[in-house]
Amino acid sequence: MTTALSAGAVGLAAGFLMSRHTVCFNAGVRRSAFSGDWSILRIFALAVAFQLLLLPVLVALGVDPLERATEAGGLGFFPLSQLAGGHVFGAGMALAGGCIAGILWKSGAGSAATAIALVGFAVGELFTRGALSGVVDSFDDAAQVSEAGLPAQAGLDYAPLA
Repeated sequence: MTTALSAGAVGLAAGFLMSRHTVCFNAGVRRSAFSGDWSILRIFALAVAFQLLLLPVLVALGVDPLERATEAGGLGFFPLSQLAGGHVFGAGMALAGGCIAGILWKSGAGSAATAIALVGFAVGELFTRGALSGVVDSFDDAAQVSEAGLPAQAGLDYAPLA
């Protein structure tokens, strides 16, 4: 229950800030490329930096799913799947006119088009876990470098690598 309340509080705060400052990665890239406005990309860089610093702390505190993942060697390394998925996701962002952060706050503000994009995300997820799971598995099987994550591949514990 505490986790759900904490996640809800963080989600509400993040949603408020993203809505208030119109934070969308897609818009940030577009603004930086065409008008030289780097403010949104700086927000995302700050968020990534914060996450990179916070993740090892959460693992050290023993947050259960993270701790289990690090004990198992971390997340698997599947570069072909990750590159293909990133490109498909990026194409979807371009077609939807925004990233998931932007789509979430725009949907919350009443945008029907972005609500349809959210339905598309859900349908895509269901396909990759259902009817299209074989496609995802074939990518993983074709280009699997290792089921072990970077710490296990490097032969190091998670903490020094982090």
